Amino acid sequence: MKHSEEQIKEIMLALYEQLGRHRFVVMTGSKFTGYMENESGDLQQVIKLSKNKSGADKLIITYEEGKDTYSMRFIKSPKLNKKTFSFSEAKEVFFSSDIYAEQLQEVFTQVTGLYTHL
Repeated sequence: MKHSEEQIKEIMLALYEQLGRHRFVVMTGSKFTGYMENESGDLQQVIKLSKNKSGADKLIITYEEGKDTYSMRFIKSPKLNKKTFSFSEAKEVFFSSDIYAEQLQEVFTQVTGLYTHL
């Protein structure tokens, strides 16, 4: 499904608010780096994570519009081996789907150990 700029802005703003707005960014040190539309037409928010207990450095949150739920994919990005000049494989640290908006902060804290609010 192709989304208009207005729809994309509305959906991404709702996700930002459900995660805790600016408080989430300040408490976790995370950065919202962009969004994309996957092959099935669902919107995905990409978030760069600070150091955390899971070792993941990227979080992709997909809004599953038909079910009105989210999926969270925590990824450890590939690293360059300076001796062999080769990249390691990207590793999925954690994946969960069918997450409701009110569960986003809880799942984030369980996986990363970072609190999203005081």
